[in-house]
Parts: sequence; C-alpha cells; structure tokens
Amino acid sequence: MVKPTWRTYSGKPGDIIIELDPGMAFGTGTHPTTRLCVQLLEIFVNQGDTFLDVGAGSGILMAAAYKLGASAVRGIDIDPVAVEISTENLARNGVPESDQWVQVGDLARNVKERFDLVALAGSVAGSYR
Repeated sequence: MVKPTWRTYSGKPGDIIIELDPGMAFGTGTHPTTRLCVQLLEIFVNQGDTFLDVGAGSGILMAAAYKLGASAVRGIDIDPVAVEISTENLARNGVPESDQWVQVGDLARNVKERFDLVALAGSVAGSYR
C-alpha cells in the first residue's frame, strides 16, 4: 500500500505500507509500470537480496524492495532533486543509511557493484545465480 504523507491510513493485518511524498520527483505508485514493478518485487525479492533502481525517482521501488526483505537498496538518477527526495523517502520508511545510497549519475559511470535485482526503465530483472 502506498500512502501519501498527507493522508491517514492505518492498514490491515499483513499490509506493507510505504509512506511517500514524491515532491518534484516521478513516482507516486499510481503509474502502471510502478505498480507492475512492485508486484514483481513481491514475487522476486528474497531475504538479503541487493536491489538497484536506475531512475530512482521518489524512491518508491527501493522502499518496497527493502520492506519486502532486501538487505541493501541503491538508487541512481540523473535528477539531483530525485536523489534528494528518494533519500528522504527512504528515511521516512525506516531504511537505515547504512543499507542505502542514492546518487546522481547514470548506470554506465557510477555503478560498479553487482545486484540481485535491478529496476531499469520501469522493468525488473534478476541476476542469474
């Protein structure tokens, strides 16, 4: 469940609630590709997985991956505003600084590590283990 910060929602048993303020960044949870990516994360995230979101936007996919069991989430975006908003939303959702980083850049120049799952341009892919 994606809950905007300005609304109240107590949730039902078993709900995973992502509290989000998208600010000026893309990603409110209502776009079909975002919803599909979250559904894929629900299927494919395993406890302890690492996750990279290329085009992090509001940080919604990183927050979802973390709440579903990822041990570390990383994000990269060409928009400095998106990086700032993603970082704020991750903190808002209880993702410790030690388990996340979000930075300005692109996939080719700034990412050197490997990940179990990657969201890229509205799709999710897993590594082959």
